[in-house]
Amino acid sequence: MHEALDHLAGVDARAARVVEMKFFGVMTEEEIGGVLELSAVSVRRDWSFARAYLVDQMEISKKV
Repeated sequence: MHEALDHLAGVDARAARVVEMKFFGVMTEEEIGGVLELSAVSVRRDWSFARAYLVDQMEISKKV
């Protein structure tokens, strides 16, 4: 998971921050938005992208 998150950070650093705050920091979308100065809609968009990206990365790593 850590490696996949590192890859995500290289593609979209903000989305990686959202994952860290949501998953590890157990923060709400509103709290994340406040810290990153984003709307909750932008946080949800980043979260959706990041989740799909990480699932793809995990699937790729299973095949290797």
